[in-house]
Amino acid sequence: MLGNNLSQLGVDAGQLDNKLDTWSGAIWWTTHNFGKIPTYGDYEKHDKVATILGGAFTRSTENRQSQPDTDAPENSQIRLSDGTGIFSLNAFAPNTQVINAKYQMASFNTGVKYNGFSFDVELFMRWLSDFETSGQIPVTKLYDSGFSLQGSAMLVDKKLQLYSTYSYINGDYGKPWEVTCGLNWFPFKTKFFRINPEVMYESHSPVGYLSYPTQVGSKGVIGMLNVELNY
Repeated sequence: MLGNNLSQLGVDAGQLDNKLDTWSGAIWWTTHNFGKIPTYGDYEKHDKVATILGGAFTRSTENRQSQPDTDAPENSQIRLSDGTGIFSLNAFAPNTQVINAKYQMASFNTGVKYNGFSFDVELFMRWLSDFETSGQIPVTKLYDSGFSLQGSAMLVDKKLQLYSTYSYINGDYGKPWEVTCGLNWFPFKTKFFRINPEVMYESHSPVGYLSYPTQVGSKGVIGMLNVELNY
């Protein structure tokens, strides 16, 4: 992928520059029809062990003007691990603001599916550097890392699935984590329509916007119900 911004949604033409300095690539290897666009867990109930191994890298030069609005439904602003947007006024020190920054992220994932069970792991590393600022800030670069785990089991073939996830971020400005447990009910025995009740526990959520059920800094239990149709 080659572009000029990390988020092409929620950013109008007047916010974009003419530099194609955002690029991203991914590569993966699968066995036994794991699926290039994986479904939730092992819905297909593989009779042989299916695996995936992949990685991705993204690099972009970001500008404070080219960020989505804070409350935009598709918000994907760059944030510190405590949820503060790096381009926010006084994010690092009084009377300062980051104007430009270089963003780099690498991620690696692997997963296995067999007989209705699945387990997935993803690791990531993020670097922020080359800050151009108004005023002097106390950092020259930042590094965050983290991981997510997800396991699932089909309780009723093609009908009912139980899953749980855990994620953790190790950052300079906080170490948030999240655990979830939920059900996927496929009432018509098709993976393209599901009803999804879920319970989450957030510990200092680093993200928050209108299409996500948390606010920045949230801590506690959250329950939600999703109805999804894929077409």
